[in-house]
Amino acid sequence: MMTDLPPAAAPIQFDTVPSSLAADVVAEMARQDAKHAWFSATTALGRSRLAIACLEDEIIEVKDAWRSERRVDGWAHTEEELLQVAAVAMRALRDLREGG
Repeated sequence: MMTDLPPAAAPIQFDTVPSSLAADVVAEMARQDAKHAWFSATTALGRSRLAIACLEDEIIEVKDAWRSERRVDGWAHTEEELLQVAAVAMRALRDLREGG
């Protein structure tokens, strides 16, 4: 059993996120913003459905990357896809709160 993982009930300490990781997410959000429009629709329900569909697509891509890399040394593609998931999630939160 792994003991180096925090308990499931432990709160997330956002001040412990490495600044380089936060910068990578912000850079990926900017890349996606330049390529794709905001999650916009006429209603909040429409925006949320679009955001969830995009997240679902990115999660499928992560699973595919993981499957292809799990037997090789290195996780570059999986890491890239996870970064895209994080950026899509952050863009969705931003766009849903701000209304696009």
